[in-house]
Amino acid sequence: MGANQNSRDRRSHAFSLFVAAFCLLGLSVSSRAQATASLSGTVSDPQGGVLPGVTISVTNTATAVVRSVISNVDGTFQILQLAPGKYNLRAEAQRFKSIVQEGVELLVNTPATLNLQFK
Repeated sequence: MGANQNSRDRRSHAFSLFVAAFCLLGLSVSSRAQATASLSGTVSDPQGGVLPGVTISVTNTATAVVRSVISNVDGTFQILQLAPGKYNLRAEAQRFKSIVQEGVELLVNTPATLNLQFK
């Protein structure tokens, strides 16, 4: 009976360690997932009409990582899960001069809105 009990105790201990490690991993992933920022907005032409198909790119000034999206049919765009920090933004559309905005600061868990209008 003693050998059986030791085997059960070891399995119970191993299972407890597995559960603890799994919980710690979950907390680690959860905290990283929360430390993000986002940017959204609407792109319009000089008369205020919405512009679909505009390429919006943001470059993190600290890491040089670039993320790009294309505005949808109602001229809106959304870039999710960005690292908080400063970004340079560039919007490009045919027939228009590019829009450039430097030093756009994105904060943790604070959705930012930046509406863009071509001239």
